[in-house]
Amino acid sequence: MKKTFLIIVPTLLVIIFVILGWRESLLSEGVSTSSFVDVARLYPQKILRIESPQDIESLKEIVINASKNKQTISLRGSGHSQGGHTYYKNGIVVDMKEYDEIISFNEKSQKLTVQSGATWEDIQAFLAPKGFALKVMQSSYVFTVGGTLSANAHGRDLEKTTIVEVVDSFTILLANGEIVTASRTQNKDIFSSAIGGYGLIGIILDVTLDVTKDEIYEKYSVVKDYNEIVSYVDTLRNKNNDVELMLLRPSIDTRSPDFLKKMSISLWKQSSTTDDNLFVLQNEKNVTRDMLLFDLSRRFEWARTMRWNLQDKLVEQGANEFVSRNNSMRPPTAPLEFLDYHPRGRTDVLQEYYIPKKNFVSFMDSFREIILEEKVNIISSTIRFIKANDEVLLSHTPTEDSFAIIVMANVGLDSESLKKTESSIQKIVDKALENKGTYYLTYQLFPTQDQFRKAYPKYDQFNVIKNKYDPSHLFMNNFYDKYYNNKEIEYGWNK
Repeated sequence: MKKTFLIIVPTLLVIIFVILGWRESLLSEGVSTSSFVDVARLYPQKILRIESPQDIESLKEIVINASKNKQTISLRGSGHSQGGHTYYKNGIVVDMKEYDEIISFNEKSQKLTVQSGATWEDIQAFLAPKGFALKVMQSSYVFTVGGTLSANAHGRDLEKTTIVEVVDSFTILLANGEIVTASRTQNKDIFSSAIGGYGLIGIILDVTLDVTKDEIYEKYSVVKDYNEIVSYVDTLRNKNNDVELMLLRPSIDTRSPDFLKKMSISLWKQSSTTDDNLFVLQNEKNVTRDMLLFDLSRRFEWARTMRWNLQDKLVEQGANEFVSRNNSMRPPTAPLEFLDYHPRGRTDVLQEYYIPKKNFVSFMDSFREIILEEKVNIISSTIRFIKANDEVLLSHTPTEDSFAIIVMANVGLDSESLKKTESSIQKIVDKALENKGTYYLTYQLFPTQDQFRKAYPKYDQFNVIKNKYDPSHLFMNNFYDKYYNNKEIEYGWNK
């Protein structure tokens, strides 16, 4: 009876939503086709053209011609960054999605080599029939390998947390037209700067990754208070247990004292269950229904309360489910299509803060206070565990194991709303820095240059490598232009 109720109520709300005529505004386009923009539509800009190469020869030709003509190149994968990382004014955008072949796979060494435009969906489709899976993948399978490396993105695995940990090596096309191999032992400066470097060092070509066996997991959930999270996760990691993946979802009910305090924790542990049907790759379902329900929570506090309460009840009474490792990293477990959102005048912005474990509670208290005081329209939040790793210069967790707090907010695109959003984010970034944390560079350009330099003190070392391999700044984007470019120094033709 309770499960029937949980199905009927959302369905009725969808019907009401459609009757009120909001579907049309939800799906309407909101940005001029004369401008190029990324998914958040915050920084529309005219570009020269888009190139979609399929082979190395075409990529070399683009680099050589752009250099000869004193043009700039920006690199684009799936286009889900939100700070102009994939384009630059009057420049060439190189869309890498057609450079997407699976090159080789060694089952014995469990090493896979792919072209950088391949998506994680492409790779899963290749690996799953062979009984293998990925170690680290983002929250959705639509992203490209090159894009994931460029952002040094992370996943849900408790042992291998960021993509750099599973990268064996890669080849890269530099500004002078040379192709070199980068790894932990070869061209280490390129390895440490191109991963997490947002396409500013060169064009990542072929990537060799460590993969693992596909397994069946039992997924279950527990609920904890935020004060318990650090000790609970330490127990999960230090104890000899079989938990492989973890994802936390804090309450988004701003009307409740549990807001950002009560945590629903999804866990995936090894299972002895044997069912070959579980290895069949799944796809996203009920996209229209979920899209409309999610939009209700963009508009109304009561809808966010309803979403959290429904999730809470499902955790309390839901049975454990069995899922393969591959399927735990793809829809419906990790949906994305329902987030497609292009109304006039509004957008969804993402922010992510990396906070050392010891300061997690302190930051969450400040974070909650700012969200409520600033009336930030928060519509989603997740938390993941990230290991300390200093292999890349722009590491978001260089010295301490941390929690990644991801938040999505719905904001207006008018100048006044964006100014308010910028101010709120800067306040949160200040609290992250006070708590010895950082923020993710993949999103908006709202943090100040001073905040950027405090969060990423190795930016100067990155710039030295950038200028060594790309002295004319052939590879450019809006992110680099704001945070790195010294306006008092002339770099080649790109001044």
